[in-house]
Formats: sequence, structure tokens, C-alpha cells
Amino acid sequence: MLQALGLGPAEEVIYTALLARPAASQELARQTGLEQAETARILLDLETRGLVAVATEAERGASDSADCEAGLQSARYRLTPPSVALAPFLVEQRNALHQAESAFSMLVERRFPSVVATTRWRSHHAQIRAEPAAAHRAQEVLRTA
Repeated sequence: MLQALGLGPAEEVIYTALLARPAASQELARQTGLEQAETARILLDLETRGLVAVATEAERGASDSADCEAGLQSARYRLTPPSVALAPFLVEQRNALHQAESAFSMLVERRFPSVVATTRWRSHHAQIRAEPAAAHRAQEVLRTA
């Protein structure tokens, strides 16, 4: 599901696990069945990409009982709001798509100039037909020309 965002299967598992609530890497490793080292690496990568952030004290809530027993104060991660995290990615993808469409149009125009001209004329003519008042005026202009 999140492959379109550039996330692999293991990254997607961690990301979706964080949908429920902030969690420490050890907790996520237990929850997802991934190795602790891989979970920590994925969290750092997701943090670098801006998809997750270290939770603040207020967001952390009570520490894991296992962490308390071990005397560890591990970082808990939370999702960055998708509207913040994904906006730059979506803009980048839209720009890439626009560039690809422009390059495609230029190639088609170079290879098939007569087809492009005919297509533009038909598109323009269809647009005029869609607007009756404009079509009527265009016909009058063509008759007097």
C-alpha cells in the first residue's frame, strides 16, 4: 500500500504499527517480529525522511514496564502528520509527472507534427462546440471570412 511512497515491506510494517500510538524501537521489534537492529535502522531512516519523529515527553506517556525494569529511557517514535510529512513528496512526484508529460509532448510533436496539429484543431473545435454561443459566433466569423 505504501510502496508508492517509497516504503518497502518492513518499513510499511513499522509505519502502520505506529498508526496506533507512539512506540519505542524495542516495543516495535516485539510487535512486528522484526530484529531490533533492523527496527532501529528503519526508524532512523523514517525519521530522516520526515515520516516519523521522536515523541515528546507528553506524547510518551508511561514507559514500557520492561524498559523501567531495565532502567532504560528509550526514545519513543510517533508518526509525523501525513499532511506535513507527505506534502513535499507529493509535490516532487507531481513535478516529476509534469516533466515527463512535457517531455512526452515534445517527442510526439517532433515525430508526428501533423498528427499533433490535427489533434489540437479537433480539441479546439470540440471545445468551441461545447460552448454554443461561442460556436455560433465562430461560425459567423468563418462565414464572413
